[in-house]
Amino acid sequence: MKTLIQENEGISRLNKSLNKKLKEIQEHSLKENKEFKDKILSFENNLKDSNQRLGVLKVDIELRDHSLDCVKRLENVLTVKLSEHENQERVLNDKLNEVNKVISKISSSFNKVETLIKIEKHPSDKRGLGYVNEKITPSTNKPIFVKASSKLNVGTLSNRKAIDATGEGCPAIARCSPLVDPPLVGKTVKIKEADYALENINNLTQVVPEIWVSKSDGGDQRINRTRSEMDLVLTTTSVGA
Repeated sequence: MKTLIQENEGISRLNKSLNKKLKEIQEHSLKENKEFKDKILSFENNLKDSNQRLGVLKVDIELRDHSLDCVKRLENVLTVKLSEHENQERVLNDKLNEVNKVISKISSSFNKVETLIKIEKHPSDKRGLGYVNEKITPSTNKPIFVKASSKLNVGTLSNRKAIDATGEGCPAIARCSPLVDPPLVGKTVKIKEADYALENINNLTQVVPEIWVSKSDGGDQRINRTRSEMDLVLTTTSVGA
């Protein structure tokens, strides 16, 4: 009897110990199960985030591909335009070279004309074309309109040269005297630039002593033309005084 009681007590203590261990195991299992579930939930959340990021990356890749296509098309367009601009540049360079050649010819012609004008001008006449000096201020006078035409026969000019006060020679048609200005044909009033105001052109060889008529044509002949008669054959030319 005592043996049975002792065995029962031993079994009870063992049962209590087993129940205690079972509770500990259950608690540990619940704890691990909770941790596992938390990890699974974390993994699921990470997976969702990864999927979202993957979707964003796919959209970004599609946009980049579209942008790349646009850039390629734009590059092709710019290449075509660049080629057109290069062709236009070549054409413009050719035109510029032609214009430079024309300007060079004009400049050369102008220099030749200026040289010819200098030849016909008296050395002391430092006005108008044929004389360039930076120290002399340009004239502010208005242009004077005169009559000029080759239709009017004013006589044959002599090949002689006039001698001015300095002893230098100049063509007969040139104004050699620096003290007397020639008459300005076409003006009816006396102005600052002229010494004479002519309504009728009479005795031209006496008014302008630098112009002669050769003896073979009759040294005493006179040019008698009224202004109204000359207007019929003369054209207007603008000159600077």
